[in-house]
Amino acid sequence: MKKWHFLIVVLCFLAFNFSAVAEVKKMTFVCEDKEDFPSLIGNKAELEKVKPGVAVEVLHAVGKKLGINIVVNRVPWKRALELELNNNKVDGLFLASYKKEREAFGAYPMKDGQVDKNRKFSTVTYVFYKLKNSEVKYDGNELKNFNGKIGSPRGYSIVEDLQKKGYTVDESDSTLTDMKKLSLGRVGVVVALELTGDHILEKNPNLSNVIEKITTPLTTKGYYFMLSHQFVKDNPALAEKFWTEIADTSEKNYKNLVNKYLD
Repeated sequence: MKKWHFLIVVLCFLAFNFSAVAEVKKMTFVCEDKEDFPSLIGNKAELEKVKPGVAVEVLHAVGKKLGINIVVNRVPWKRALELELNNNKVDGLFLASYKKEREAFGAYPMKDGQVDKNRKFSTVTYVFYKLKNSEVKYDGNELKNFNGKIGSPRGYSIVEDLQKKGYTVDESDSTLTDMKKLSLGRVGVVVALELTGDHILEKNPNLSNVIEKITTPLTTKGYYFMLSHQFVKDNPALAEKFWTEIADTSEKNYKNLVNKYLD
């Protein structure tokens, strides 16, 4: 009799979890409207149709696996985080590095009270870019021969990190804008995601002729898909499954997808 009772409990548990996943047919995500190569391609309000970005492809693959229709809207980064996600107007946001204060706006995959690094989407590196004729150097701790402004996209987590170190940061709408400012001498260096910065220089000879990368990394961060607090509250089992699938799908496909975009 105990066996049957245990079996019924297990079946009910499985049925509950399946229904929790199956009942959600659509998820709406928001991401910034500026290119973040290779995760997000283009600088338009709409996604690129052929090659939208590695993060978009991984997201749609997970949606297909879970049987959920994925919708993605593009808006400026601060609006995406502080208005759309924070006010539960969307189900999720990508991509965001982990910052404790951002937990007020939305949810990260967590484990034992800490962000679950095993369920991140990717790991990215921030580096500095300078003019080729500049004497600026980075020793892994601070910039040498430098007393100007640092260019960086508005709202990026690295901005606050640099400001805490006493640097003046000139925020713009994109890394491409920062590179143009650097070429004109309006900022002393640019801090950018390495893949994004390298891609911009590769595609813009007028910039790569005068700008070069400082190869010593500034920092390396994990990037995550965040979910709205309301979505997690309403669909706790699906939220956990979603984060696990994002990490698994990215781990299996990230390198091949990046190579496709580099080609």
